[in-house]
Amino acid sequence: MKQRAFTTIEILGIIFAICAFGAIIAFGLSIIKKEAADSKRITEMKSLANSLEDYYDKHAEYPSRLESLVSGGFLRYVPTPAPYGGTVRKYIYVPLGENSICTGFHLGVPLETTFADALGKDADAKVGIPCSGAQGDDFDGRAMNCEPGQAGAGERENCYDLKI
Repeated sequence: MKQRAFTTIEILGIIFAICAFGAIIAFGLSIIKKEAADSKRITEMKSLANSLEDYYDKHAEYPSRLESLVSGGFLRYVPTPAPYGGTVRKYIYVPLGENSICTGFHLGVPLETTFADALGKDADAKVGIPCSGAQGDDFDGRAMNCEPGQAGAGERENCYDLKI
């Protein structure tokens, strides 16, 4: 009885199929990893917002900086979002109000995905007036990467924001 050997074409076909399957799995895992990081960012944002509300309840105004939540005992540390595309960013916080009294805030973070469920439930707030203690201009909640002062110009926005 003669055994049949694999031809070069058959071996190349098997190798190609294995590589294609591996690439599909790697791509899927990459998306899952980005969505998990975005989910963590959103959870941390909600925690920051709760701490800001606690601060407001005690001081009748919002702090000029997130670090005041740590020194005031409302947080152990200010969280840093997971690296975004290899870049470490901070949560964007702008206290809003008239003069030095901060009666509101705008909090944002860019997401790596266009996480439709989350982005459909965020504030998408327009630029507000920062109180005098703010460390920068407010941003548009519809902007790419939560850039200060600009709305999304036809691009899909990735800025998740909360505004009080």
